[in-house]
Amino acid sequence: PALYTLVCKRAGLLPRETIYVDSCPDALLPAKEIGMTTVLCKTGADGVKQIESLMDLPLTNFAWSRDVYAKVLWVSNKDCQTTDA
Repeated sequence: PALYTLVCKRAGLLPRETIYVDSCPDALLPAKEIGMTTVLCKTGADGVKQIESLMDLPLTNFAWSRDVYAKVLWVSNKDCQTTDA
């Protein structure tokens, strides 16, 4: 939970003001413990749909389409994953 708290602090946000998205259920637990809203998604598109629902805000009203947001979420998630060496 300390890392999640630090991220919120650096962003100038309270945990209850954030949404943490991940495809790994275990990664969501510490975020939820400190009060973040969490989203478990299996694909980028799924994550975007869930965020849209939580925020009651269609992201497709912005410059990127839902597909582009989904790709960014999914690629970013894969870039952050670690593997055992």
